[in-house]
Amino acid sequence: MKKRRALALLAGLLLLALLPGSALAVVPIDQSNGPAAPPPVANTSGTLAESFTVGHTGLMTAVDLWLITAGGAVSTTVNILALDGSGHPTGAPLATGTVSVNTTGAWINFPFTTALSVATGQKYAIEVVLPDSGPWWYGATSETYGGGAAMYTNSFPTGWTAPAPPVNTPIIDYYFRTYVAPPGTTAPPTSTTRQGSSNNSSPLSLLLICFAFGGLALVAIEARRLKIRQDTRPR
Repeated sequence: MKKRRALALLAGLLLLALLPGSALAVVPIDQSNGPAAPPPVANTSGTLAESFTVGHTGLMTAVDLWLITAGGAVSTTVNILALDGSGHPTGAPLATGTVSVNTTGAWINFPFTTALSVATGQKYAIEVVLPDSGPWWYGATSETYGGGAAMYTNSFPTGWTAPAPPVNTPIIDYYFRTYVAPPGTTAPPTSTTRQGSSNNSSPLSLLLICFAFGGLALVAIEARRLKIRQDTRPR
């Protein structure tokens, strides 16, 4: 019995030590502009962007967009671009994420293939090209985010206009969230509504977490048992 307890305890501690930091890490949301309820307005197609201001220095690992599709999954790519002197997106992508989107309306997570090093106060743009058939990026008809603005063009990289269409109900700010890991970490993006997954941990990571915490529970039980034995030992 004692040998089995010792082995279980050792296995739990070993699994905890081997558990990748990415499985336990949670990357915080840095910037957020989201609806309190399902948004009432969807955009037109074209090259769309929302500029934003970085709140915390670190590694930007992912973004969420509030999207909706109709008629099946669509491969969608999101880019992070620099801004020119007029506040419009410019240059080559600084970070990119691609996922297959199929949703009736939800936050869709776009993890970047390579995290982008960002600093407080820097300004960038989230840019995405959307076809007429969708998906569509929801937004607000009033200013809901003070650190940037919604933009639109049909002649990228020039011709940016704001607010974004549709003309009868122009979008002032798109709904988005950015994720920035603190300096010195290599944590993966935090997924909120990633297609085909409800969280950002793989099945193996979740299994390792269960075994690790099971081992820690055995440690606590064994420590408690030893304390009770010492307390009841004749003095």
